[in-house]
Amino acid sequence: MADIRKPKPLTPVTRRLVGHATDIMQDDPQQVLFQHTVLCQTFFPYRDQGNNVREWTRTNGQVALYLQAGTVMSPDTGEMLKIGLPFGPKSRLLLAHLNSRALKQGQRRIDIEEGSLTAFVKTMQDPLKRKAIAPNGREVRAFKDQLTRLSAANIMLATRTAEGKAQHRKPQIIDGFELWLQKYENQRVLWPDHIDLSHEYFESLQCHAVPLDERALAALGHSAMALDIYSWLAQRLHRIPSGKDIFLPRSILKQQFGAGYGRQNNFAHAFKEALRQALSQYTAANISLTTEGLTLSHSPPPVPSRLFVIASPATSN
Repeated sequence: MADIRKPKPLTPVTRRLVGHATDIMQDDPQQVLFQHTVLCQTFFPYRDQGNNVREWTRTNGQVALYLQAGTVMSPDTGEMLKIGLPFGPKSRLLLAHLNSRALKQGQRRIDIEEGSLTAFVKTMQDPLKRKAIAPNGREVRAFKDQLTRLSAANIMLATRTAEGKAQHRKPQIIDGFELWLQKYENQRVLWPDHIDLSHEYFESLQCHAVPLDERALAALGHSAMALDIYSWLAQRLHRIPSGKDIFLPRSILKQQFGAGYGRQNNFAHAFKEALRQALSQYTAANISLTTEGLTLSHSPPPVPSRLFVIASPATSN
């Protein structure tokens, strides 16, 4: 079978990603982001579901994600406002950023300064850091919107055990935040200036965090599916025993990654391109894609464990 990493011809996006991957292969990552292992296997919506869709559920094997849109009080009027579900690549990037801030500082409270958020958005916009252009207001505003959606949402992570039990982590990922109304380029934007991860989520994250290369996430930041595939492979491939390949048929792949795709052919095309882009950033991934499905083989993780340190929890938190 032809190498999935080298289609002919390369799409413009994939060509850019392949060039960027050379930088990743030559150097160890200077920055490591983290995602919870359950959220490397079940995922937020790809697109905005609208304010009328208040729940989202995804299951993959033994793990499940339940997402419920939240409600917040307007700081200026006191009105209760319905906030939509988090969605798209920005919600994924932000959560990885928040996870990493909490783990590296060893405490649940995270201050969201304007400057630090803008710097993070710039890193996600320009992974090679060759431009000195600050993010535009529209881009920063979109990240702030996803931050508010994440803060307001109720999220439950569940796992079935070998003993036939189901372990639930019910409290939302973020259990406290201070919301304020900011006038931003002639628009009013709700966003938190600090958040508190729930104690239960923070405790679980310390045991089940998957390290990811920040440069790879930035390069894939245009595509929620490519981010999901990269994160999934990062937590899955290194755990497969050598010589014990795993085959996943197309139906399973569509169930896991095909939210919003009605026809199998439409999904197959989108998945193949997103997989190609994810592999451009995870060149050590040992996989094989055919018309029947995907074969996974043991591979080294994209971020070696020697390259990251998780701080000890602060006693006050």
